[in-house]
Amino acid sequence: MNFRDDRRAVTVQVGFVLLFGVLILSLSMYQVQVVPADNERVEFDHNQRVQSDLLDARNAILRSAGTGTTHPVSVSLGAQYPNRVLFVNPPPASGRLSTTESVADGIVIENARAVDAETADYWTGDDVRTFETRSLEYTPDYAQYQNPPTTVYENSVVYNRFDDGAALPQSDQTLVDGRRISLVALGGELSRERTGVEPLDVRSVSASARTTTVTSDGEPIRISLATELSEEKWQELLEGEEYVADVTVEGGVLTMTLEADETYSLRTAKVGVGSNVGETEAAYVTDVEGDGSTVRAGTTRTLVAEVRDGFGNPVIGEDVTAEVTDGGGSVTFPEGAKTDGEGQVRVVYEPPEGSSQSESVEVEVGFGDADTEAERATFDLTVSGTASGGDGDGGNGGTAASDVRYNDDAEPFSGSSTVRFSVSNDGPGPAVVEAITVDTAAAGKLRERNGGQGAGQHEMHLETDDSGYYEAGDGGNSRYTLGDRVTLIRRATAESGSDITFSLLRFYESGSGNSGDSVDMQNERLTVTLYFADGSAKSMTFTVGSF
Repeated sequence: MNFRDDRRAVTVQVGFVLLFGVLILSLSMYQVQVVPADNERVEFDHNQRVQSDLLDARNAILRSAGTGTTHPVSVSLGAQYPNRVLFVNPPPASGRLSTTESVADGIVIENARAVDAETADYWTGDDVRTFETRSLEYTPDYAQYQNPPTTVYENSVVYNRFDDGAALPQSDQTLVDGRRISLVALGGELSRERTGVEPLDVRSVSASARTTTVTSDGEPIRISLATELSEEKWQELLEGEEYVADVTVEGGVLTMTLEADETYSLRTAKVGVGSNVGETEAAYVTDVEGDGSTVRAGTTRTLVAEVRDGFGNPVIGEDVTAEVTDGGGSVTFPEGAKTDGEGQVRVVYEPPEGSSQSESVEVEVGFGDADTEAERATFDLTVSGTASGGDGDGGNGGTAASDVRYNDDAEPFSGSSTVRFSVSNDGPGPAVVEAITVDTAAAGKLRERNGGQGAGQHEMHLETDDSGYYEAGDGGNSRYTLGDRVTLIRRATAESGSDITFSLLRFYESGSGNSGDSVDMQNERLTVTLYFADGSAKSMTFTVGSF
């Protein structure tokens, strides 16, 4: 045998080289085709997750605006690729979370006049009210996912904005719900670009603790908002809002024109993210209790005023002054001359000693220089002759609003989505409630389907000497929209010394008909305004207790 002619080893070597070449080619093709495709899927999944994070941030903004508390969320800024032993990944993809440039007139309200006379010193209908605001954006920087959207929060809406100018909303709007208007300004400076998870604290600056009832003043109310969404998208978002008469977008400004000759519940708030959020300042003062009272000589009358910022919400710790500007008597601050945790201050008026004839008295409570009507609240009082006896906080013979006192007893009574509270009539005559407004930032409507005629069978039941109620109906779309003023189907009359017990049920999230979940009202703020037959009105804001 001639071993020189044996070529079997060469054949094995050639086969190994060919097999190794095929392996290298397969690995190369995997690196070029499969790895990028897998990474694109990772990036796409991350983009879906970050959109969900922005929706969480949106919900935190709206909750913080309504509750006055800080809500922490987190946003995943970059995509992490899976580890691969034999293959090469690009560096982790980063993303940027940032606020946009501030727009000084990002929110503009025109032709809105407050129904309440004192609040109308600020919401005059002639003065245009403007608020600074920003948007929040997430911009990805992916390696494989081509043309990913920039996800944006603006004006209660989260949407995806694409390079070709298209936009796809990812949430509904909360600006308008029937006759309820809710506007939230976003402040602060934020710019974070990295690959990890970014914590985001949404801080309340001015929580919408108060509702201002406004109406048009000649021209219809117009609300303008800075936007990058198209007119077509806003028309889709606002479709079905019967009180929005017109929707236009021009020059990056959304203008909503509301139906004229209607009353609207307006809530405005400010929240902040990042740094340089800024604080709000006192803008006006309004009377809460005591205006229009009659004070008997020898007694006193407690007057309550509230200082609010430009968003219409309480200002805590503001220095306040008070003086008798017309007539006799004196004023004192029994609890100090700074506003309390509710933005309120109490002033005690005492008529002059020995008053024997009735006279008109004017007391002014103000802040700052008190040189504008908005910076002063005026209490018009009547001092009746010498008291026939008794002492303490008087007011007998005043309006029903001044004679009715909240008993600080609000709590659930039939599940956490119900509220019961009472007021006392301390006046000498009957107090007749003809209409009512109920509002809270925590919910959007009251809905009851029990039927019947007692407490628990109506959206609102007023138990007293001559009980009253409001019933929205038991049909599929029947509801009471929070913030609306409604006339009681049967008015309630409380005789002197009697209580009125209010039963409200059930509180639900905004939405038509049966839509929306029930709302736990424990520890939530509630504002109730009572309208009496004598033309007076009393607004009460309180926190609901718990079981």
